[in-house]
Amino acid sequence: MTRTTPDRPVAVEAVFPELAAYRGRTTRLHLRPGRPGRHDSHVSGPLLWPSDESWPFCREPHEPKTEGYAPDEIRAARAAGVSPQSRPSPGAGSPGQGGPVPFVGLAQFFGRDVPGLAAGPGGADLVQLFRCPFTHGPHLERRYLLQWRLAAQTERADRFLAAAPEVPLLRWEHELPEPCVLHPEEVDTYPWAEDDTRCLRI
Repeated sequence: MTRTTPDRPVAVEAVFPELAAYRGRTTRLHLRPGRPGRHDSHVSGPLLWPSDESWPFCREPHEPKTEGYAPDEIRAARAAGVSPQSRPSPGAGSPGQGGPVPFVGLAQFFGRDVPGLAAGPGGADLVQLFRCPFTHGPHLERRYLLQWRLAAQTERADRFLAAAPEVPLLRWEHELPEPCVLHPEEVDTYPWAEDDTRCLRI
């Protein structure tokens, strides 16, 4: 299914030709719930991860959690259209209780699927985005990680990771992203006047 942005009611450059110099191109991803595969660009689907590579872990200190939501129970509750129940933490020694925790795979984007995706180091054309499942410090900061790859080289791996490691509990149920497929579309964009003082002089 193709998703597109509706035509604008006004051709803005016909009305304000000075804006042509500020035109940019961006890609709208048009996320929709789906069942993406590891060779697809997606949000929260299985990542293209060779099985002989170690999964990334956040090794910063984490505050102990007293309760939370089990990832499998969150998925089951969503499928049934109900809210999951929280449960007590499994206690000291479990992932997230003061030790390293596996990053959550949020998304992966192939250059072949996303127009305008900038190449990464060494010409990498596949980027994978991760987030630590817990917040950090008194200001509840998040930790993110980017993994750049050469798609063709990675797809030649002998075997891929069947399932990513997960923490037993997430603090909030919305911290588990819903698998989504993408319908990328390139659109013209213009800066806000507040973001570029040059536009204020038009």
